Amino acid sequence: MRGKVFERERKCGRASCPCARGGPRHPGLQLTVNLKGRTRTRYVRQGERTAVEAKVAAYRRLWALVEELTEVNLALLNAVPLEAKE
Repeated sequence: MRGKVFERERKCGRASCPCARGGPRHPGLQLTVNLKGRTRTRYVRQGERTAVEAKVAAYRRLWALVEELTEVNLALLNAVPLEAKE
């Protein structure tokens, strides 16, 4: 999955909580993905963190492989043909 996982502090919404009066906010994990020109953000639950981060890491590994393959193919296209060496 293409995206970025990051920590973000937020208010919880309870009026009696110190975060509502300027106190420390609550940490939370967010996933941000850009699809069709629109940025989508989703809260990541504690139990989902490992799975979501694994999906993002798998995308990065895949993209690195595509980059390497592109370099190899470009080098092959730029190589001198065998019949021209004779």
